[in-house]
Amino acid sequence: MQIILASTSPYRRQQLKDFGLEFRSIAPKFDEESFKSSKLHPRKLCTLLAQKKAESLTSQHPNALILGADQLVNLEGKVLGKPKTREKALQMLKQMSGKTHELITCLCVCYQGKVYKATVVAKIKMRKLTRDEILRYIYRDNPLDSAGSYKFEMSGLSLVKKMTVPDPSSLTGLPLISLMQILLKIGEPIPFK
Repeated sequence: MQIILASTSPYRRQQLKDFGLEFRSIAPKFDEESFKSSKLHPRKLCTLLAQKKAESLTSQHPNALILGADQLVNLEGKVLGKPKTREKALQMLKQMSGKTHELITCLCVCYQGKVYKATVVAKIKMRKLTRDEILRYIYRDNPLDSAGSYKFEMSGLSLVKKMTVPDPSSLTGLPLISLMQILLKIGEPIPFK
């Protein structure tokens, strides 16, 4: 079975590699930014983006199993995506300081005309952070390409007071427990050959 990851994320690629899957990584072919201004609930938006990423490659690769994923932060109903600048990262982390937010990670798998979806929601309470702590963190991890301006695969956990998450692998961008359950439904042997 050919597996395609509809993403160029180095974090998701590393997760799949560590999980033992052989796959190709291909950039999805749709304009993600055009959807981000929609008024959808954050969980619905995240699911839609993951699905659109996967579906964007199905016509070019009709026999492949295609994985699409998306991740965003829901802070009091407001979507926080990737900051892209240090100034925006500072603003985001100041907004989240001392508050609880949701880190929503969605997975969509397209295979043989069927669509499988999964959503994992982590509830994360940030410590009360000073401006200096936030700036030191930003300069250390440079989280400009990460939803919510933090990277748990680096030192992002230092910002957290407490968290509940049903699938810890989702924190990095790809919910592997959900992926395994979908692969078992499809009939892919686990552990992998």
